[in-house]
Amino acid sequence: MKQSFLHIFLLLLLSMTAENASAGDIAVKNEDGVTIYYKSYGNNELMVTYRDNNYNSYSGNVVIPDKFEYNGTWYKVTTIGDNAFLNSTGLTSVTIPNTVWRLGNYSFKGCTGLTSVIIPNSVTETGINVFQDCTSLASLTISNSLGTIEYSMFESCSKLDNVTIPGSVTKISSRAFYGCSALTSITIPRSVTSIGGASFRYCSSLKTITIPGSVTSIEPSTFEDCSGLETVNLEEGLRAIEGYAFSRCSSLTTITIPRSVTSIKFYAFQGVDFSTITSYIKNPFAIYGKTSGMGSFSVNTFEKSTLFVLAGTLEKYQSTEGWKDFANIEEVSDPYDLNGDEKVSTADIQVIINEMKKSETEQSPDYDLNSDGKVTTADIQIIINEMKL
Repeated sequence: MKQSFLHIFLLLLLSMTAENASAGDIAVKNEDGVTIYYKSYGNNELMVTYRDNNYNSYSGNVVIPDKFEYNGTWYKVTTIGDNAFLNSTGLTSVTIPNTVWRLGNYSFKGCTGLTSVIIPNSVTETGINVFQDCTSLASLTISNSLGTIEYSMFESCSKLDNVTIPGSVTKISSRAFYGCSALTSITIPRSVTSIGGASFRYCSSLKTITIPGSVTSIEPSTFEDCSGLETVNLEEGLRAIEGYAFSRCSSLTTITIPRSVTSIKFYAFQGVDFSTITSYIKNPFAIYGKTSGMGSFSVNTFEKSTLFVLAGTLEKYQSTEGWKDFANIEEVSDPYDLNGDEKVSTADIQVIINEMKKSETEQSPDYDLNSDGKVTTADIQIIINEMKL
């Protein structure tokens, strides 16, 4: 309780000092002779800050020490303050010590010469816009203690091409990777439950994305204008595809909609001309149709694509608003009908049990229903849930 109170107190003190963290209390040269500016906020702890209100305080290679002695007192560096490295266009590299737990708002924004960064595992939280407009940033390691990728954290990092989000992250905030035009690959772990609007908009080089079943909603414009996106894997658990979610993802030609989806909003797939769509939704809901002026799918998709639906649901789709506008609808067998008897039952559970007896290397991916790379009781639960419908 005492440590928790101290943590909150330090946060409040940080927020009060950040606006006035100009010249700082201490200016000390590191072992490389680089002057670093600090603000003291008690308990012999320091926040890295900037030289003056013109910002652009640092250049070259900056190694931040974890601790140092100054005028007979030992200090520990624990935070990077708001605006600390803002617009330091000559900064090429920075070493953040593992004593730092927070990176402040705009702390590295506009560091256009910064090419790589390692956020140490000691960092548990950040402010907003931390690395925005770091246009040379190509290599990134994110702390495995971080819970949230904050608003616009990596916006317009136009050379960033590969990102792995650690399993500690539960939330990717709005515009987190907006405009990362070189990003070709990103791994979203199952720990993530929320992906904010426009978080990957204009990631025009992104080729494939898997939305784990832990994410229940794809928010507005999340992948809008990802013109290179070719493959989208939507796992069971997703419920809503919001407006403009995949608008103008012009390289998409096929998609499978899981049965857990209950809402597809206006312009969700605007400007996407699918050749095939597979819908595992057993009880279709109304969507925005071809003549609505704000169709969930493009006019070409309604007129020219083939919509595959589960066996026994054809008439439902043909009579449901929006879905009935598809010119070509065909039925397919249920992928959860593992034994091919045209129904989902305890017999399919037995198929999974038999598969579980094999080693992971011998198991067939056809029975990995939740796409976690192995056949387990979690796949049995999926069958059980389906049997309840």
